[in-house]
Amino acid sequence: MSSVHGHQFPLAAERGLSIEELVRRVAQTANGALNGETNNVLHVTLEPGVAFTEVGEPRVKPGTVVLLVPESESAAAAIASVYSVASTGLITIHHNSDPATDRTFGVVFFGAGAA
Repeated sequence: MSSVHGHQFPLAAERGLSIEELVRRVAQTANGALNGETNNVLHVTLEPGVAFTEVGEPRVKPGTVVLLVPESESAAAAIASVYSVASTGLITIHHNSDPATDRTFGVVFFGAGAA
């Protein structure tokens, strides 16, 4: 079974706030994004012994750009043969069926399909 984790930063509220509170929260959200605090980063450890790993992510759609960044030596050694495909609600990472259990990647998704 693959291991998936990521951070969840707060979203700006859309209703029920005073103008001052809304401006404060929008500023916090914008500043957080400028400091790299975005909700489009995951860390995935590939499933050993299989040819693909699926990551459920409801914000992903066809056309979403998915970047994979190796976070371990085993992942770096495998990167040439690893690629991903985005579909509705799912990132499928294709890889070889190596038995290594430490092939961890940072996964960033954004673009046309991301909501």
